[in-house]
Amino acid sequence: MIWAKDVADEGVKGFIVANDTPGFSTTKLEDKIALRIVQNAVITLEDVRVDESDRLANANSFRDTAEVLRMTRAGAAWMAVGCARGAYENALAYAISREQFGRPIAGFQISAGPAAADAGQHHVVVGAVRSTVPVAGRGAGRGPAFVTG
Repeated sequence: MIWAKDVADEGVKGFIVANDTPGFSTTKLEDKIALRIVQNAVITLEDVRVDESDRLANANSFRDTAEVLRMTRAGAAWMAVGCARGAYENALAYAISREQFGRPIAGFQISAGPAAADAGQHHVVVGAVRSTVPVAGRGAGRGPAFVTG
């Protein structure tokens, strides 16, 4: 999907552009730090022509584009929370199972302090996302897009 300016009316509209369309090319972004499973690329369009049948219905302005992008923020926020929680849970499991001097390293103060701080920070982030996501996902009078709990 490509968001582009329609030369007919100067409005930003959504278009489906097939990978084999003449003038369409991509360059994969390398060395990503997070969410490497999501494939991102720099998209280059050179004299690309798109049929009217490939235009997204009801995506006729920048406002419609912004609405789609706004709706994706909630998913991105929860994805970040999930990644942080997974990292914390893996680190905690490792600290409990890894022994040094005859006991788990989780029992040493030097390990317990940062773990407690991470857990507290995770709790704060989850609370912030829960309070923000219903606002980010709210459409014009339609209520929250996601239910958390």
